[in-house]
Amino acid sequence: MKKTLFKWHSYLALFALLPICLISITGSILVFKVEIDRLLMPEVVTVTTEKQQRQSMDELQAYLESSLKDFHLGTWEIFDDKHEADRVYVIKRGTNDWYKVHLDPYAGKLLDEPHIHDDFYLTDWILKLHYTLLLNHRSFLNEHFGVMLGFIYALILLFLGISGLILQWRFIKKLFSVRWKAHLRVMLSDIHKFNGVVISPLLLIVAFTGAYFNFVEIYHEEIEHAHEEPTPVPMDTNFYSTGVSIDQQLNVIKQKMDRFEPTYLTFPFEPDGAFVWYGDVPDTSILTSQYATYMVFDRETGNYASHFDARQADLGYLTLDSFRRLHFGNFAGLTSKILWCITGLIPLILSITGIYMWLIRTRKIQVKRECR
Repeated sequence: MKKTLFKWHSYLALFALLPICLISITGSILVFKVEIDRLLMPEVVTVTTEKQQRQSMDELQAYLESSLKDFHLGTWEIFDDKHEADRVYVIKRGTNDWYKVHLDPYAGKLLDEPHIHDDFYLTDWILKLHYTLLLNHRSFLNEHFGVMLGFIYALILLFLGISGLILQWRFIKKLFSVRWKAHLRVMLSDIHKFNGVVISPLLLIVAFTGAYFNFVEIYHEEIEHAHEEPTPVPMDTNFYSTGVSIDQQLNVIKQKMDRFEPTYLTFPFEPDGAFVWYGDVPDTSILTSQYATYMVFDRETGNYASHFDARQADLGYLTLDSFRRLHFGNFAGLTSKILWCITGLIPLILSITGIYMWLIRTRKIQVKRECR
């Protein structure tokens, strides 16, 4: 049984070597996506202001709609820390193509022009590489082929982590006894086992949550909406009434939801869509995401429709919601980010040491065969 498991562990590791290394390295980089963006393009992603308050949402919406007449408002990522610019995702009218633009909510001005949201900026391109391997829309098999492949490799990484722990359970007893003065093969074997055992719990979390996100996208696109034709955004109209006030919606939220801090607004961008406000509320776990609580408003009247409070959620909902924090490692500030960044680099070390041991083992087998 152990020999069979070892063979599967070795063969799958070799099969998925390059993609897993690519996914792992890009994942480590993306842990610090915000910081990298601030370093590379501060004039686009950051705001410098002496104003204490953002302009009203209605004013900002009117400005966006007048400045981006060829686009329909899709979603709006909201920040109120006087440092980070809002990120607004818009859809080109007459198409289903999504673009991204950065907005200074204090000065009420755009900081860049609309660009394809996952291709133009470096970290967005790295994100696309991370979860699709740049294979989406480039395969005759399926337009979501890259996401499917990412899901498979995440499952392989999950298997490698579990099988590695099973194979090396005895090594756990002498976990910190790497034989540094031994032969290179022995030393690398100890390093391989040490890194695999120590980082496996975090690696399993990252692999499982990554597989989950890719599966959700596959399910949404290939099963739930498999037979639906996408509806392009109309050229001259919106999917919502132009008289709706989103500031009024915020007032209703303050009345119905204690200490709700909006983080994300979804506009109706489909015929049956609605206004949906996502946000943070206090008295929740550090693993609860900034999108766990939400409130829904009618697209025609702007009237309150329903809401969901994460403070009243069951364990199942909170567990699934925690996957976002657990995958990106942003739940404990810089400490968790550094730890998740290191976790992403460990598969690279495991690949190098694993290949070396595999080559040594293969060479020994060949020598034995030649001596017979």
